[in-house]
Amino acid sequence: MEKDGAKTYVPVKWSAELETGFADVDAQHHTLVGLLNKAGAALNASKPALLEHLLQELIAYSQYHFETEETLMRRCRYAENAPFEAATHLNQHRSFTSRVHVMYDTLIEDGELQPRELLDFLSSWLALHIRHTDQLLVHFLAQASGWERK
Repeated sequence: MEKDGAKTYVPVKWSAELETGFADVDAQHHTLVGLLNKAGAALNASKPALLEHLLQELIAYSQYHFETEETLMRRCRYAENAPFEAATHLNQHRSFTSRVHVMYDTLIEDGELQPRELLDFLSSWLALHIRHTDQLLVHFLAQASGWERK
């Protein structure tokens, strides 16, 4: 879709492939997708102050979510039992955090980065991370605890 020659942000649609079956994690993923889509709507509506606020909220909430996942990882001893997967998961969180902060700072301070670029990165990263890395973690949690995924 285009608006005044620029492509508009297309919202992320929640689907079954984004569900992990772990209620707390899924609820947080829903919140992240919701914030991302609200930021996209603010971009499409040309509301820069609202967009900036929502991006700040999205970045803060992603940190909260990562802390939740990393607490689960420690509790189930993920690193001891699946060291490669645990290290990959943690590295993805750190890389995401670093890249998003650089992109956000560039957007706010220099205006060189287009907001759409940041939103596109966030939406593609989030979907890939949930579909692969988070699924591995939840699969491990289910096996380690005897909990059955829905």
